[in-house]
Amino acid sequence: MRLRRLIAMDTDATENASEVERIKREASLLGLYEAFLESGPQFVVQLVMIIRRSTTKSHLINTVLQLCCT
Repeated sequence: MRLRRLIAMDTDATENASEVERIKREASLLGLYEAFLESGPQFVVQLVMIIRRSTTKSHLINTVLQLCCT
């Protein structure tokens, strides 16, 4: 619905600048949320696999630190 409003309005007009910026900011934020929601479950699955495959506590800690810090 907002995309239709954005397409229909004159984005170069100064009176529409704040509305255009608000719509763009909301779209960016929704894209960020989508990225986190997609990557979160994948991270948990990888973490579970690492925990199950780790033979010692030090191996587990090193692997998790490498995953989180790279």
